Amino acid sequence: ALDGPVELTPEYNEQLLRENIEANKVIFLCIQIQCASTWGLIPKIISSLAKLNLEVIDNRSWHPRGVDSTLMTEIFVQDDYFLEEDELEKGTFVEDRIAAVNDKMVQAIRQPGATVKVTRWYPGVLQAIEPKSDVSNSYLASGKNANMSVKDLLAREASH
Repeated sequence: ALDGPVELTPEYNEQLLRENIEANKVIFLCIQIQCASTWGLIPKIISSLAKLNLEVIDNRSWHPRGVDSTLMTEIFVQDDYFLEEDELEKGTFVEDRIAAVNDKMVQAIRQPGATVKVTRWYPGVLQAIEPKSDVSNSYLASGKNANMSVKDLLAREASH
């Protein structure tokens, strides 16, 4: 609970994100899609993700040259859906949320032969957020990670 107005500084937002990740109120998903290449497909997918209030951390697509090529797309997203959920109900709804995201992607693609796989993604960088271990916290404070936000660390991990 916040007392009075709070200035939404980058530091405050960083702390709030860390707290919500620790409380499992923010989860991360990996969406893998294999389908035929069609005009406007990626914007349809990204628009569908936006309607689900998913924040894209990283998105990559590739396909071989030629006609009738198969498009491979991998998208890493942050899901704030559980910020609104009751603590006791959260565990039973993670699978439901994953199924809803999967269904929305299938609807967006509209290709009977498409393969869509949505899984929970556990970024390694999240281990560095856990407050219980001084050793893991030193990961965030050391070397090239010292000035990086959690969002930056997530983006870097997703891009590898």
